[in-house]
Order: sequence, then structure tokens, then C-alpha cells
Amino acid sequence: MKKIIIGIVIVLGIFLVFLGFKGVNGYYENNYKGNIQYSKIPAKVPEKKQTKDSDGKIIKGIHEYVYHLKFVDKNGKIKDIEYGLSGSKVSPFKTKKYVNAEISPTGRIIKGPNYIAKKDVPKSIINKIK
Repeated sequence: MKKIIIGIVIVLGIFLVFLGFKGVNGYYENNYKGNIQYSKIPAKVPEKKQTKDSDGKIIKGIHEYVYHLKFVDKNGKIKDIEYGLSGSKVSPFKTKKYVNAEISPTGRIIKGPNYIAKKDVPKSIINKIK
């Protein structure tokens, strides 16, 4: 009887470890792995504002431009993402330029945005980001 209980506990333990790994891996896949998506910087530069921390307090010497970008993936799926460009000597993006970024399924920008030439944007996406 004792061996049966130990066997059940071991099997349950392995099962729980597997579920835990699956959950951690799923979190990683949804937040830190992404695919390349494309956008175009708007013609109008957003207002330069003082950057605020999570409590709403102004961070001295740091400014930001908040962009609302429409990213399109290779399948044509559109995702609207707010992106804050900030720093002590921050400059706005160049207007009407094409960019790409690696974006997770949850909409988190992992890498980028980076300028690219129009010819590097897939033709099926160009009209969706104009």
C-alpha cells in the first residue's frame, strides 16, 4: 500500500512539474517571442511632453513622443500599438518613413521600431499601412 501511495505521489509530482513548465513556456511564447510587423510613421509629429513615472510624477529632464502606430503582420492582421519614444535628448521619428518591429502576440514591442526602405515592406502590406 505504501509503494502505491509513493507511486501516485511521484506521478502527480511529474504531472505538476510538466504543467508548470508548460505555463512558464506559454508565458514566454506570448510575451517574449514575436514576429516581424510593419508600420509607417505618421505625417504629424506628436507633441513633445515631459515623461511621467508610474505614479504620475514628472521625471526631470526626460521628454517623450507618444506614437499610435498601426502594425501589420505578414498575414494582414492589424494591431494598433502605442509606442513612447523617450530620453533626455529625444528626437521624434522621421515622418512618413516605414518601420518594422518584432511584436509579441500580446502586442509588446520586443525589438524596434527600425527604419526600413519601402521596397522592404511586402507589397501585400503597403496599402494597409498607408
